[in-house]
Amino acid sequence: MFVRRISHKFLSRKPSKELSYTSISEKAPVPPTTSNQDIKRVVDDFLVAIDYRPRHTQPNDALRQFLSAEIKSWNVPVDEKLLTKLTQSAAVLAETSYGHLPQPYLHYAALYSCFFFYADDFAEKNPDRIKDFHLRFLRGQAQDDPVLDKYAEHLRSAYNMFPQVAANMIVSGSLEFLTATYIETTTKDLKLSRHATPYPWFLRSRSGVGVVYGHMAFPKSDTYDFKSYIQLAPEFEKLVSLSNDVLSFYKEALAGETNSFLMNRAAIENKDPLVVLREIAAESAANIRRIVDIASEQGDEVRKLALNFAYGYIEFHMLTPRYRLEELGIKPQ
Repeated sequence: MFVRRISHKFLSRKPSKELSYTSISEKAPVPPTTSNQDIKRVVDDFLVAIDYRPRHTQPNDALRQFLSAEIKSWNVPVDEKLLTKLTQSAAVLAETSYGHLPQPYLHYAALYSCFFFYADDFAEKNPDRIKDFHLRFLRGQAQDDPVLDKYAEHLRSAYNMFPQVAANMIVSGSLEFLTATYIETTTKDLKLSRHATPYPWFLRSRSGVGVVYGHMAFPKSDTYDFKSYIQLAPEFEKLVSLSNDVLSFYKEALAGETNSFLMNRAAIENKDPLVVLREIAAESAANIRRIVDIASEQGDEVRKLALNFAYGYIEFHMLTPRYRLEELGIKPQ
């Protein structure tokens, strides 16, 4: 079977060195013996396993102008690093994963990413305001930040764009993202129990907003409804988180990040992060195979929408400079 063979391939290679954790609370960085070639081999194998082929998506100048005008209208100071995420990463994600959709849906997805990146950055400086978002949102009160106010408006407008069940999940998934972001920000020194093996995925699945991004791939239609793609929702949850963990590992290793899903899982399971990277790559490849299989049972229109989103999301990582994959010799196109 395809996935089983690929999974074995990922797990058969030995890491250059086993990492021993002296304490479960000490989440060690990626070992210095993990080479760029080690990481490149995992990423290359992953791309082969999912049959990734460059789609040659081109920049959408009109979309980028739309986003720039929107960000200027916020009238809030935005540092250069965040501005790059807002104007480039959000645009590339929309172009690759939603570029085939009508303009209102393309704009909705692109703006959602802007608010997502903003809230993620905002939480580092103002976690309590992120924690209070739900309370204000449910009470119909203004948020304590003008951009978060626009985020709240954007969530409410989902009901004008998507089937009600999908809009419900976009809103609830976004609220879970904000809570998970607050937890991630305020528990960086949390001592992880070796018995809490489900905890890293519990947090990652909520901070990754995969269900939200998946539902945005399906506009309202007279030819299908939410029942045509609802079985894909848990797969999109895994797609967005797991493939990102594989394709962002190099960037995060360079930055010495130790609070990610992958590093938390490595710490709890007492494994070398490179071993966990291979495991997650195998899990992600199996996940994408399931997306293909499930979508293929739902008719040509749903299949095309699902696969455009799934493979577009992979291409987003290939085209976005922040993931630094070209440094590994992995070409974007």
